[in-house]
Order: sequence, then C-alpha cells, then structure tokens
Amino acid sequence: MADLVVDYSLLEQVESTLEGLKKEFENIQAQEQGYTGAYGSGDVAGAMDDFAGNWSYHRDKIVKSMEALAKSVHEVATDTQQFDTDLQTSLTGKK
Repeated sequence: MADLVVDYSLLEQVESTLEGLKKEFENIQAQEQGYTGAYGSGDVAGAMDDFAGNWSYHRDKIVKSMEALAKSVHEVATDTQQFDTDLQTSLTGKK
C-alpha cells in the first residue's frame, strides 16, 4: 500500500508564488499607458493601444485563473491538514 505524502511547505510556497505573480500582473496595468508619447507615429500608437486592450482582457483572465488556483491550493492544504488531524485523533484518541 502506497503512502500519501503531502508537502505542506511546497503547497504554501506555490500559493505564495501565485499570489506574488497575481500582484505583478495587476501592476502591469498601471504601466501600460506610460509609453504612449514615445511611439512617435499615430499608427504605432494605435497598434499599441489595440495590443494593450487585448492584453488587458487576457491579463485579467490570467489573474482570475491565478486567484482560483491559489485558492484551490490553499483549500487542499487546509483540508489535508484537517484530515491528518482527524485521522491522528481517531487512531490515538489525542489531538
């Protein structure tokens, strides 16, 4: 019979990394209009505006996915720890 081993520190690290990436992606939005004056050409500025609009849409989807994944990782860690505690209690009668 195989043992199930859960690396709680890895789960915490994954959750933390996802939260950090989410913040970085959210911060990108604040920077996207910072270069408009440097484009020089109206055509280039228009193309970059189109790109930024598409990027905003897709970035928001990525941020929401990272949020959902971080929440799932947190729930797995929490639920697994609770299961471990409950199993220990049922086997030993001690918490």
